[in-house]
Amino acid sequence: INAEYGGFGSWEMEVVVTAEVFEVGLPLPRPYRTAYGAISHTTNVILRLTSSSGLVGWGEADPLHPFTDDTSNSVATALREELVPRVLGEEPIPNRMHHLLADAAGGLMAKGAVDMAIWDLYGKANKMRLVDMLGGPVRDEIRLWWPLSASQSPEDDRVRVEELVNTRGIRSFMFKTGGEGGGPDETVLRVAAFDEYAAEMGVKLCVDANQGWSLEQAKAFALSVQPYRSCLAFLEQPLPKESPRDDWIELRRHLAGIPISADESVVTLQDAISASEWAGVISLKVSKMGGITRTTAIVRAVDALGAPHSRPKLQVNSMLESGITQAAMLAVAASSRELFECTDAPGVWGHSFMSCLRLADDITDFSGLVHAEKGWVSLPTGAGLGVEVSLSKLKQYTVSESIQQYTAHA
Repeated sequence: INAEYGGFGSWEMEVVVTAEVFEVGLPLPRPYRTAYGAISHTTNVILRLTSSSGLVGWGEADPLHPFTDDTSNSVATALREELVPRVLGEEPIPNRMHHLLADAAGGLMAKGAVDMAIWDLYGKANKMRLVDMLGGPVRDEIRLWWPLSASQSPEDDRVRVEELVNTRGIRSFMFKTGGEGGGPDETVLRVAAFDEYAAEMGVKLCVDANQGWSLEQAKAFALSVQPYRSCLAFLEQPLPKESPRDDWIELRRHLAGIPISADESVVTLQDAISASEWAGVISLKVSKMGGITRTTAIVRAVDALGAPHSRPKLQVNSMLESGITQAAMLAVAASSRELFECTDAPGVWGHSFMSCLRLADDITDFSGLVHAEKGWVSLPTGAGLGVEVSLSKLKQYTVSESIQQYTAHA
């Protein structure tokens, strides 16, 4: 990561003088069902930092309890009481700010919002895109995928798949399942039905149980799904994150080559290294992992693990995010060498840059980067995160807000 002190350009002394924290309620056009239940809206936390020269940096946290330990209230409280007081009056330089907040109270999601906003500020001050500050893009476009709700019938799945293939160019899908969202038997029926039209439509699938199965249930799925494995790219987080290593390795053996994706199991760098013993795929979520700096460290570590054919691949996932988090994750993904791809179907597999399209509305212009009919997202051209926030929409969806300002001491 290049943003050390004095890393580029001519840096004139700037400090953060204002911090605004918004809790923002964003509706979904239709309920979204997972192993954790149905979701009709999301409440995200938006951070706006303003520098002494008037530049603005945006950050975001996307808590979704119980998937995350944090709630929007706990994140907003941590920002107001623990993190913002440390940030005010400091220079917005990413690595320095990362170290400054390392031992601060407050969870990773709150620190991640600060981290995003600082990178955004630093990029704007140096007139550089985030992706260039992270080492430059390996790719300029990334294909999209689309998650489908749990508890759907195979007939409903097909209708939705056909719609998304024809209207958005989507070629890869995630079936939500597990817990209330479906057991192994119901999920195998959905996969079997998908397999009937997968080759004809040129589509692929993964299954996400969100920790909703026991080891025995996951092994039963692994056995029953084998006849339909040609359409199945991987199985994501079937077991609870506390499951012992031996359980994961036993399940991997039963899956007989179908990779396991680690999602809830991976939050920190050490989590990613540990999961690489049994996971063929590591799921990336920049808000869950604590921001751009920490997520990039995980990406670089995975990129360097073992031989290229044996190291885990990286799957960009998402919470229910606005375009701030999506832009941050896009830059990290575009600078990574090891994004997941189906080797038997090049160019089909996608990543989770459709979060804004799942919302009824967004506070940013990120969706303008999405080529809706082609199923691709392109990198922004603007400095920092490269997205604009609509202040009118931010005001429209804000449910609580606070402002803190820096007062210089003589």
